[in-house]
Formats: sequence, C-alpha cells, structure tokens
Amino acid sequence: MDFGFFAADEVLEDRHRREGETSPDRMKSIMDDIPTKPIVNTRTTQARTSSWTGPRFGQTVKGMKHIIIMNDVPRTGSRLLYRAALNAFDYNWTSVTDHLVRIEYEKKNIEEVQQLKPPAFVHGHTSFYPYTDIWENPPIYINFMREPIARMESNFYYERFGDYAQDPSIHHNDNLTLEQCVNKGLVWCGPWWNWHILFCGYESLCQTDHAWSLEKAKENIDQHYTFIGITEEFETSLQIIERLVPDLLGGLLKAYKELNDDGTNWNELFRTRDKKRLSPRLVDKAREIMKEDVELYEYAYEKFRQLKTRFGLE
Repeated sequence: MDFGFFAADEVLEDRHRREGETSPDRMKSIMDDIPTKPIVNTRTTQARTSSWTGPRFGQTVKGMKHIIIMNDVPRTGSRLLYRAALNAFDYNWTSVTDHLVRIEYEKKNIEEVQQLKPPAFVHGHTSFYPYTDIWENPPIYINFMREPIARMESNFYYERFGDYAQDPSIHHNDNLTLEQCVNKGLVWCGPWWNWHILFCGYESLCQTDHAWSLEKAKENIDQHYTFIGITEEFETSLQIIERLVPDLLGGLLKAYKELNDDGTNWNELFRTRDKKRLSPRLVDKAREIMKEDVELYEYAYEKFRQLKTRFGLE
C-alpha cells in the first residue's frame, strides 16, 4: 500500500508564543489572513463536488482514494499511532518541519495539502481546515483526545523537560511547577493553551469567543470527522479506526502491538520526563480554566462510547 505522507508540524506551543508572536491578537491577524475555505488552483487541481452529504462522524469509509488528515492534539498518543501507521503501510513521507506560527507557513501547509493525490496521510499539530471539493472523495479526519487534566500535566512538563525521544521546546522556568503555574494564572497553563480551538479552525472567532469556538468545534467533529479516539482507551480506539476505515487503516492495532519488536520501547520513549501530578486541591481550578476542553472531551467521549457499543467492544 503506497501512500503519500505529509507532516504539517505547526507546533503552537513553541518559543514564539512565549515571546508574544502568537498572542491572541497575533493569532487573530493570522486567521483573518487565511481563507476559511480552500483556494482551488484550477491549473493543477480539479475541484470536485462530493456526493457525500450529512454528518460524517462514525461513518464507515471504504476504498483507497482518500486523504487521511490527523491534525493531532499534542500529548494524546498521536505519535504512537503515526509510528504504527509507518510500520503498517508503505508511506512516502514528505515533511514540513518549521515550528513557527506565521502566515506564510500556514498558507504553505494548506496549499501543499491541496496538491496531494490520494491515498495520502497528513499529520501534524494544525488547526482544522475544511478541504472540501478538492478531491473525488472528502478527506477522512481523525484525531485523539485525552482527559484534560492528564493532558495538561503531560504537556506542561513536556514543554520544560521533553520526553525520552526529544528535548523540550521551552527552556525557561524549568523550576516552575504546574501547581505554581495554575495558582499564579500564568500563560503556560492558561486558557490560551486550550485545544478545543484546534477543532474550531481558522475563523477569527475561534480565538476571541471561547463559547462560540466550542460549539463550532462540536459542529466540525459531527460534520467532518470520521472518528475521535480516546487516549485512555488507545487500543480500543485503534480497533474502531480499523472498522471505520478498513481499506486504508486495517491492521493498525497489530502494527501498534508490534512496535516494540525492534527492541525500542516506544511507549517509554514518548513518556514525558519528570511529570508531576496536579494537587487535588487545584483540579477544580484547572478544570475551570479548561472548561471548554473538558466539555468537548466529554462530548467526544460520549460519541466514542456509542461506537464501542455499536462494534461490540465494551
């Protein structure tokens, strides 16, 4: 099985956020400059009108002529899925590795994805983008979510200490604990780090109106995503992916279980260094900071449970 593979590494939590380059005002200017729908280059891309209408979540997708888009949430296990996919399928891997949130890179990523020919797999920490009417079939959007407090803990310490696969992105405040960060209301653990925005997309209200962006995120999940996996039920999530996308991703669970056959413990390699649990007395405060993420996680988890029942995986 020969895939084109495109990695869009748009990592929002890089050093430029700390330096103010990706403040809410900066992100609004970025989003205002990015078209909310694809610009079709008629010289190279033939626009299509898909016959697929209605919500796509939980719909089985067969055939090989599809683009899979995994705009993964950080610290949810997406690298394990990606590694398993590389082992299972013969991908041609094209990588975009610039970690800057700048207009020119956003546009470049979008334009490059539009030029892909199916079957292909797009992977990276990038916001949802409606690639409609570009290919013969609509893209298959998948993603993962993780219990928000656990994801917050993992992401906070990952940014400071990295994991056993790579160095940290942030080198300041190495002695700062998550508890201190939450208590002081610092930017590194504030609402700017909420990831429901990733599912909302590039419309300016995604950054400026959290209630609106939450509802838009739910709408996008219902209308565009085939599946949202749950990190706490990772293997079951892979089983569901296999059932929903059997031709393109059949055998994914087996590939995941065989990851360590080469002697590399990938689960350990991707584990956050020096991670500490948030004090129970601050959990409610943290959940309030991330209330939109909490609600979206619970929304996605309920849809996940329904699919577990449908496929007899309980």
